[in-house]
Amino acid sequence: MSDSFIFQSWNCFGAAQTASAFLRGRGVVDSERFLHHHVNAVCEAADVLCMQELWAAEAVEFFGRRSHPHKVRDDNELSWRPLAFGGSGLGIASRHPFVKVNRSAFTPPHVGPERFARKGWLHARVAIGRVELEVITTHLQSGSKPSAARVRARQLAELRALVHSECVSGHAVIVCGDLNVDGHAPSPMEQEALELATRGFVDLGGEAKLSTFDPRNNALAAREGTHAQPQRLDYVFFRPPTRGAGVHPLEVSLALHDRLPGIARPLYASDHAAIRVKLGID
Repeated sequence: MSDSFIFQSWNCFGAAQTASAFLRGRGVVDSERFLHHHVNAVCEAADVLCMQELWAAEAVEFFGRRSHPHKVRDDNELSWRPLAFGGSGLGIASRHPFVKVNRSAFTPPHVGPERFARKGWLHARVAIGRVELEVITTHLQSGSKPSAARVRARQLAELRALVHSECVSGHAVIVCGDLNVDGHAPSPMEQEALELATRGFVDLGGEAKLSTFDPRNNALAAREGTHAQPQRLDYVFFRPPTRGAGVHPLEVSLALHDRLPGIARPLYASDHAAIRVKLGID
């Protein structure tokens, strides 16, 4: 006999896109998407929900409305050492209790528009029945320039070290988030860094090559240019437990990737699709 639970990782596009919205901390593009019944229903159905880009008020309030009894997110406060405007934008909501929670920022410097961003990770140990699941969510440096790729390679190495230092040996582990590495066409350096960081993990969705950012079929993603090709930027990596009850993936799919129903104009939940995983517990 086995039980199952739903895990979901989603970059909700909760960043301010104008100077005015940044200064007010409110004013995301198409803010009504955070009130849409379909978006709420999909996120409510997840037993463990990891979100990225919880920056502007509409996104933070959406996360706060989740009915999950256990929630943690990074604050959006200014930090001075190192100087960073806002938080990492990461949050974890769970229907199961947290055993441990911690967070930290990646080692600076970052580059480009994210030079003063607090890029980092959020870790929660979640007790799901007889299983303790280590969950790490993150959002890496963005950008296509070699300098951004070098920062991502460094951040991936720090993630690998985090798994070794914070996750209990033998526990099931999930590392997820927006890695900003296009899995369809990674550079050799990033491919090597990704493989090293996730050695021993299964890339859920990797076999299907799921595109999570598709400007051709998503009006929010098309803001980057309709000429852009579909990209695979979001990941869920899974390492099964080596002791105790078994945990294994049953289904992997995209969610919140289609046009939202019941709206006259094209409206999308985010510029990124969510990755939804059903896991079984023996």
